[in-house]
Amino acid sequence: QMQKDRRAVSDPPRVDRMSASGRCYRERWFTFRGFEMDPGKGFSHNPKLVRVFRLGHAIEDEVVALLELAGFEVKDQQLELGSGEWLGHIDGLIDMGRGGIPDWCLLEVKSAKASRFDLLCELDSYEAWSPNYGAQIHAYLHHLPPSITDAVVIVYNKDTSEIYEERILFDYEQAKTLKRENDLVTAPSKMPPIRPSVAKSQYCAFCKWCDFNQSCWGGAVDVEFDE
Repeated sequence: QMQKDRRAVSDPPRVDRMSASGRCYRERWFTFRGFEMDPGKGFSHNPKLVRVFRLGHAIEDEVVALLELAGFEVKDQQLELGSGEWLGHIDGLIDMGRGGIPDWCLLEVKSAKASRFDLLCELDSYEAWSPNYGAQIHAYLHHLPPSITDAVVIVYNKDTSEIYEERILFDYEQAKTLKRENDLVTAPSKMPPIRPSVAKSQYCAFCKWCDFNQSCWGGAVDVEFDE
């Protein structure tokens, strides 16, 4: 079992997704190298996750349709950004100029159940509500033309169809931090990066839901292995 935990699969993805920006870079290190997930983890073992993912895409299409009905132009849905080992796909670009001088912004669409949506409204800050989602935005903006300096985020309440909207300005310093994390993930190292300081134990809130919890805390990967 230890040998299995240490071994990367023969054809790992070798892509660090921008959608994973802000998440544990050690988890992303395992994903990048194609390590096997813990038993029972991942989409293939959880049809519910697949349905949730598909519903998210359907809600995204509905939000874009509503924006276009309201007179906004949306383009470049699922446009691929980046190159090499750091790639992402955006929900689109939206023109906030409304018929005047074009004002193109990144469009980011998410959905949430009522309790999570209510927390977002209470915080009134998308990035405080979900630092991972916030990081995604700055990773995407880092790879868009310099003329696109901010993002419009739309969060759709799956229970009530309420909509939360916020405009977020590009944070270049955060984008540089995300690039450094990407470098940790993709570096040609035979050992994973050290755990983030928030990873207190295998059972802490930061780690317990990770798809690589057993691999990460089992110790087998903290020695050099042959890729």
